[in-house]
Amino acid sequence: MGLSKSRKCYLAGLAIVVTAFLAYRLFLGAEDRGPAAAQASPAAPAAPKAAPPPVSAEKPQGLSASSLAERLAALAKSEDLDPARMRDAFVLPEAWRRELAPPAPSPSLPAGTETFIQEHKLTSVVLTGDGGSAIVNGKFLRLGHALDGYRLLHLTQSQAVFESVEGNNRVVLPLEKTGSQGGF
Repeated sequence: MGLSKSRKCYLAGLAIVVTAFLAYRLFLGAEDRGPAAAQASPAAPAAPKAAPPPVSAEKPQGLSASSLAERLAALAKSEDLDPARMRDAFVLPEAWRRELAPPAPSPSLPAGTETFIQEHKLTSVVLTGDGGSAIVNGKFLRLGHALDGYRLLHLTQSQAVFESVEGNNRVVLPLEKTGSQGGF
């Protein structure tokens, strides 16, 4: 049985490492090994531990008895800051909120149930933890988004349920069957 090229390389590397180890042990530094060459000195006796200082009920110097809110108000006053004009660091910027908000429903009247089913084809469904999304007529829709007067209400692996914007009409749009079709 012949050795492959990679195995030959591994064996050559192993041979080099073993040769280097043996050369070091036999020829280099072997005379200063062993218990006789070890040196040690006695450890210094440990100093007795001092008792921790007593805890006082006083506040450390530099800190006043005022609350955090009072100190922040004093800082805002000294720096001439108006808290009403300051941006809240934990609020999403307006541009992000517009991007994340579902589009406003179209002002046009919703099409009839049969017309909606005939004009729209559900080509893909993606189910995720937050409900999922669908592709209808090449448009990517998340739950809550509207299309021609109908809002995407619910998704399953094989269908999408739309409800009219007024809430009086529901339409079930089946997943189109094609050869390479499959929901996620």
